[in-house]
Amino acid sequence: MEVVYRDTVRTKPGEINIASGTLVIIVRHASRAWLRYLSSRQSDLAGVAYLMDDDIPGILGCPALPLRYAVKTAARYLIIRSLLGALCHDIWVATPYLQQKYRSVPTRVVPPLYVGPLGACRT
Repeated sequence: MEVVYRDTVRTKPGEINIASGTLVIIVRHASRAWLRYLSSRQSDLAGVAYLMDDDIPGILGCPALPLRYAVKTAARYLIIRSLLGALCHDIWVATPYLQQKYRSVPTRVVPPLYVGPLGACRT
């Protein structure tokens, strides 16, 4: 299976070809424009999963983070939360802690994989 990484901040929806049958994995954030685009293509896709590698919904409860960063990240999440919920068929979390914290939602633990320069994967 081919794995392709896309930066949705630098790439606009429709600028790249997403083949039919593709499984799209959203990591942390995607813009409303991207989520709407993926929703319009939902019947062509194998599915859409949301990978939460940090506690994005609970970020405001972490006093170790700079307040400005926490507020910005929380706001970005709140803006897209309903679109994510409607679009994503799977919620993946990076740790058992996140799975336990969000146990009311079916999740799957997907441990982190380090992706080095030029997409070279190391475990």
